[in-house]
Amino acid sequence: MNKSGESKPDGVVDMMIFINIADNKWHSNPNLCLLQHPCYYITRDKANGYEVKIHTSNGTTQDYQPELDRQVGIIAHEYAHTFGLYDLYDQTYFSTNAASVEYSAGIGYWGLMGEGYGMWGLYSLCEFSKIKMGWITPNKITSYTLNLQVQPGTAYKIQPSTFPDDEYFLISYRDHSNFYDRKLPAGLLVWHIDESLRNNTNEFHKFVDLECADGLYSEAGQPDPISGGDNLDYWAKFDSTYTNQHNGNKYDDTDPFDGDRHTAFTPYTNPNSNGYGPSDRNKQGNVSKLAIHNIRPGGICDVIFNFWKGDLKADTVWKVVQSPYYLGGNVNVPAGVALIIEPGTVIEYNGYSIISTGGTIIRGDVVTSTTRNQNVPVCYILFQNYPNPFNPTTMIQYELIQPADVLLKIYNAAGQEVRTLIDQPQRAGANSVKWDGTDNGGVRVSSGVYLCKMETAAGYQTIKMLLLR
Repeated sequence: MNKSGESKPDGVVDMMIFINIADNKWHSNPNLCLLQHPCYYITRDKANGYEVKIHTSNGTTQDYQPELDRQVGIIAHEYAHTFGLYDLYDQTYFSTNAASVEYSAGIGYWGLMGEGYGMWGLYSLCEFSKIKMGWITPNKITSYTLNLQVQPGTAYKIQPSTFPDDEYFLISYRDHSNFYDRKLPAGLLVWHIDESLRNNTNEFHKFVDLECADGLYSEAGQPDPISGGDNLDYWAKFDSTYTNQHNGNKYDDTDPFDGDRHTAFTPYTNPNSNGYGPSDRNKQGNVSKLAIHNIRPGGICDVIFNFWKGDLKADTVWKVVQSPYYLGGNVNVPAGVALIIEPGTVIEYNGYSIISTGGTIIRGDVVTSTTRNQNVPVCYILFQNYPNPFNPTTMIQYELIQPADVLLKIYNAAGQEVRTLIDQPQRAGANSVKWDGTDNGGVRVSSGVYLCKMETAAGYQTIKMLLLR
């Protein structure tokens, strides 16, 4: 059968499930014991003149579980393999030669292809597996996105430009709205995918990895700020006492980004948004400059592709076509390093949007830091409207370094003009204007995303606004 349940007449039965009613597996049909052996089992029956061969090497024997959800979870997990889904737990657990510190929980209780069942009951497929089954189609994010609302049952694919084709992030949101998620901790889940792999046995480079909000392997802040330990990447079978205390590290309520304790996933947080690189640990790998920032309860977040902080390692050019550049803190230009900012480049920091009006070169051996006089705007600044989202009115603030002719208009998401708010000379300093959610004819506009564009002789700037009726 195919994924849609339709018959696939190729002469092959994809899967058979045997229920072996006996006090143990050795006291029934001995042929079942051949499962997992590297040989065929050939029956005495004939099908269209051919012997029936069973690929026993692809089979598995499982002990009966007294709890119904565990039994169903095992069968559902094994059945999913017939559709091409891979195991997402750490298979090192089955190696008799592996050290206990090499064990992890894989994705733990966060998907059927991990544990599949546990103290919370049955679990559905994780978002990656649902995509592979064709149940959901991920939405791709390729540009700066504010106030993204991630709904349950959806997934967003984010692939920084520095990542190879097989590597990307998925973000999803779990709440308590369905049977399978009703007992799971709520929050935003960040998945790190590398489809060049097919297993989760390497603790530092996995096929499907859930980026636990409370930190990476050996660097988490809980329960120990140095050694970590309380997350999926920490070994699940360290010793029996530890395993019992932490439920084998198969889950906890600090795995999701809840928007309260854990609110950011950037190149500088732990865990970080960098890619897998030449290092054996995901710390000095492919720097992504991706930030899932300002995470709020309910699966709301901002996705930023040019997130900068800390020391520059080499000469760097900030280009207008890649604007805006979001500063998550101080950006230091060391001696011998130059930062070149192209004209028109937008730089955002702590609520300010600064536009470069001329080519700017900052050299580390000449200028080690720059500061902004809060009373003197850099050419002009258009602030994010407040409140946002809004209903029915919102305030738009802007600053000018000197008197200037200002054109400030509102557009809908299709780029059609809705309202002209300002078209006249404005004084230097702080200014503001209110929009009441109506068009040029005084008619109330509908809910949706609107663009506010401010133009002066020096250039223009645009912000997004969300009207909710």
